[in-house]
Amino acid sequence: MSIDWSPQRMKIGILADIHEHVENLRSALDRFQSCRVDQVVILGDVCEVGERIRETVALLRNPNTVGVWGNHDLGLCVGPDTETFGKFGEDVLEFFQTLRPHLEIGGVRFSHGMPTWDATDPGIFYLGDPPWSGESLSSVFTTFPNHAFLIGHYHRWQMWTADRKSDWDGTRPIVLKPQERSFLIVHGVLCGWCAVLDTDTGEFTPYFLL
Repeated sequence: MSIDWSPQRMKIGILADIHEHVENLRSALDRFQSCRVDQVVILGDVCEVGERIRETVALLRNPNTVGVWGNHDLGLCVGPDTETFGKFGEDVLEFFQTLRPHLEIGGVRFSHGMPTWDATDPGIFYLGDPPWSGESLSSVFTTFPNHAFLIGHYHRWQMWTADRKSDWDGTRPIVLKPQERSFLIVHGVLCGWCAVLDTDTGEFTPYFLL
């Protein structure tokens, strides 16, 4: 799924690895409201075990919210069976059916795991080479033309450019420059983090919620 809003300025609120942490999610959405974000992007793993999934989905159900699925969401997004429908209900499943394997907005590619992975393969999230594997990261920059890549999954902040690892640790804003090409791991909502990306200036700002 490709969405290109690059001709206009947008602020995108970014949520990674929610894992049904409802209180942190509320805080993140309040932060987005104060920042006046135009769009919310979910980087996968909305679900944990289902105990608070209805509350979580109720907060996320908004026409300005889009997202990708994570490994915890996969069974709800791809071919859910009758038992899954019975356990989670039609309203919840309808939300998860809107999630995609990846998104592109304004030259930025969003995914839960590595962009080169097959997001329908549950095993790849555990067995696939992580970004700090040089060959894995190199293949991302070679395969896709995007100027920035944002993923979740790893519950941490980390960043690389096409030619080096950055010392950035999520404690300060940065500017994603198209000429440098950037790859970021976004820390999880479950750990108290969210972020805002300004597509006009390239400024990427992490926010700690706790």
